[in-house]
Amino acid sequence: MDDDIPTCEHCPDGHRLPASRPWAVWVAAKRDSDGQPTHLTVTTTGGHHVAESDAEWLRDLIGRAGNGVAS
Repeated sequence: MDDDIPTCEHCPDGHRLPASRPWAVWVAAKRDSDGQPTHLTVTTTGGHHVAESDAEWLRDLIGRAGNGVAS
């Protein structure tokens, strides 16, 4: 597959790029003083391994969304 990253030690068949799989977000019920959730839990919908590179991709994606740039 072209979207595999073969360097993940936890994924012997290669690690898929994070944008190539579905993700889910669970929003915590607890809110801050502005009514915003205090915790978000993000994971793949298929229960796939999440590598540090996936976490970096998610942080960047969320950061761009905060600036009105992510899609």
